[in-house]
Amino acid sequence: MYRICALSLGTGALLAIAALPAANVRADDTNRSNMGEAAGLAAGLSQAKFEALLNQSFYVNSEHGVVILDLVEVQERKRQAEGSALNEGRATEHFSLTFLGPAGSILSAGIYRLEHRLAGNADVYLEPIGTDGRYRASFALLR
Repeated sequence: MYRICALSLGTGALLAIAALPAANVRADDTNRSNMGEAAGLAAGLSQAKFEALLNQSFYVNSEHGVVILDLVEVQERKRQAEGSALNEGRATEHFSLTFLGPAGSILSAGIYRLEHRLAGNADVYLEPIGTDGRYRASFALLR
């Protein structure tokens, strides 16, 4: 993707064409032929979708600039309180994701938009695990 900028210099104009870095390319702008719309993260989150993205990079825009996080683990979690009145009669899916980023806890715990060039975007709560650049996102989804 390219950005075209025009700069007026009195009677003339100067055109500049600049390539945008990959982190600034929105998933909506990429070729979706490799991943259908229904398979994208915007259509809903699931353990299977993240398993298909294992060992791939996600981009997070933060106060420190763009942080690249690699999805290194998708782990199913044991279900708790299956008989809860809240989810009675509905299936639940419990899993967690582990991401690896730059060394040190650059991102504090909070909600961040994960951007993937093909799968799209998802807002998730990330929390640092120690200080070695690992982050966890935990999910308990009603189906």
